[in-house]
Amino acid sequence: MTSTRNDPKTTESARRYWPPTASCRETATWEASTASPIDRAGGLGVASSLIRGAFKSCTYTVRGNMPVSQCVIDYIESQAFRDTATAKTVFTRNKRHQIFATKIPGVDAELYLKVSHINADDTLLRRLNCSMRSLVVDDCLNAFRGALIMEEAGLKTLKPLACWVDKIHMLNRCSYFLFEPAACDYTLWNKAPTAGRLMSEESRKEWHRCIGYAADYLRALHEAGIRHDDPAPGNFLITENPGRQPEFALIDTDSVRKVRLRIHFVKSFFDLACTRRLALTTEDRRRFLMHYCGDAYNQYWWFVSQFWRLNLWRRIRGKKNPLGDGAYPARPPFSSPSRI
Repeated sequence: MTSTRNDPKTTESARRYWPPTASCRETATWEASTASPIDRAGGLGVASSLIRGAFKSCTYTVRGNMPVSQCVIDYIESQAFRDTATAKTVFTRNKRHQIFATKIPGVDAELYLKVSHINADDTLLRRLNCSMRSLVVDDCLNAFRGALIMEEAGLKTLKPLACWVDKIHMLNRCSYFLFEPAACDYTLWNKAPTAGRLMSEESRKEWHRCIGYAADYLRALHEAGIRHDDPAPGNFLITENPGRQPEFALIDTDSVRKVRLRIHFVKSFFDLACTRRLALTTEDRRRFLMHYCGDAYNQYWWFVSQFWRLNLWRRIRGKKNPLGDGAYPARPPFSSPSRI
């Protein structure tokens, strides 16, 4: 791929170095290629990722096909993202990530800034593990790439704007992901039954309909050749449409990737691995699977779903399987998106 100087508004993705010294502004180039931003943002193997993480720090990727692209570039180059003292914190259950609601000059919408870093409260061994992992895996870059993949397939998700790396030193760096959140009235968890409370017949029917809509969304995702790996109920965002079917969106795009398997039967087997994260009762998981498989549903696919739910890798490592099969908790554990 060759790099040439172009107007950022005519390119889909851009990468430059910062802080913006005078020489950097003069020598900075915009990537110009027929490849999609997904290929340019995510087509990095382990070796090149390791080199980028260890030596090629302080880079950013900004979508250039948006009216606010220059505003985002100015925000990054001014390093205003480092000041999060006055920003509103958004709930997330992943200790390695923080999410802040932020405003950028020139952009009317409220944006979310995801920060991936080493948690100072973790044990020394855990911090060392995260440090070594960050050299190979960039969660914010993966989230940026995953959101682009889903957006290109016409699936509703958050709107990715930019990702960048702010490296402190070789074994401790921060990566950032800037995005516009998807519209949301509530999550799938908010419709779930709760222990100790009887549901009306209408509420139960509405819950069953939501399960079917979520299954339809996941089937469309897999039919597009995309795998998500974490369609937990808290990651399904629902927007009401009076008189029409509600709109569903799926967030937490860190693990989203395209699937290269072409044999349908084998692909379907591995696609069902996504369902292991569905924290539903046996009855509701069976209902979900029946919607997902449609006429192809049979007992075999139920056994496949149960196999993935065993989470054998966690058991081999001596860890407890967090996916129980009891009644729903006294209240939905995540009243807001579980991970972004």
